[in-house]
Amino acid sequence: MKNGYTPKQFAYALIIDYIDGIYRDGAHWMDDKDLTNSNIEMVKRHLSTLHTKLVDEAKLDTLPLRNN
Repeated sequence: MKNGYTPKQFAYALIIDYIDGIYRDGAHWMDDKDLTNSNIEMVKRHLSTLHTKLVDEAKLDTLPLRNN
């Protein structure tokens, strides 16, 4: 591919970017009245774990997710 990725890496990169966006800008799901602060932190931890796992599987270089 002209972007330097294999098709598999590009597919992973799209999903990784999506997870990153949810993690950083997830205000819409954080406003859910059923979520406590503890729930939100657990969801963010799982998103971070999933992000790391996908980055490792695709063998991509990216920064880990961090709380803002």
